Amino acid sequence: MHILNPSFSLQDFFERLERQESILLLDYDGTLSPFQVDPQKAVPYPGVVKRLEMIRDNPRTRLIIVSGRSIETLLPLLPLHPIPEIWGCHGGERLTMDKRTVMVLSEKQRKGILKAKELAKGTASENRCEVKPLSIAIHWRGCSSDEIATVRKTVQFDVTDYDLECHEFDGGIEFRVQGMNKGGAIETILEEVGPEPLIAYAGDDATDEQAFEALGERGLKILVREELRPTHADIQLTPPKELLSFLDRWAKSTVK
Repeated sequence: MHILNPSFSLQDFFERLERQESILLLDYDGTLSPFQVDPQKAVPYPGVVKRLEMIRDNPRTRLIIVSGRSIETLLPLLPLHPIPEIWGCHGGERLTMDKRTVMVLSEKQRKGILKAKELAKGTASENRCEVKPLSIAIHWRGCSSDEIATVRKTVQFDVTDYDLECHEFDGGIEFRVQGMNKGGAIETILEEVGPEPLIAYAGDDATDEQAFEALGERGLKILVREELRPTHADIQLTPPKELLSFLDRWAKSTVK
């Protein structure tokens, strides 16, 4: 574990966790599971599910998964029953115990996503084009640098004409609705819960930085990654060993 923010006291955080209600927010790919060339083979690290069950079953912690994946593709990979709250598509989808909500695409946005898919057809195989309810991700993990450069060049178009944004992530490029990001999901959650719960968010990718920024000084920001990169996180955990140790400590700290 590396402390990235010297002003943040992890010991103080866990002491408070023993006394307060809490919320644990977790990214999925790269955080709870290792990356795979085939995204549908990205199952959680061994031991992760058991620890998440312990945390989920404690009434003092609210467990929330915040992923860039669609909820439909995430559920088969996360064998938690009952399932926790999930935000999919970078916050565009939300699944709770009693309802599921999905942002609605405009006709312009729908056409833009279809355009990105058509452009990608010439350079990326069908199984590398992940069409989600609110975006399309083109995966290039396992491709050569020349192949990646070709995909980047081929799929370029003026996304603003379609009210979309283009973002690279660890292993590909994604075209999604303007303003739809994990930071917005965190802001909504913070508004709903108020100032009382203790909060932590763990993620690995550049897409998680907006969540870190939205959380600000409100809670613990955790970078789960082997190699350090510029980040707003307070600490860095190397998966899976340090991640599992952190989840163990969280579970023990919330036991009454």
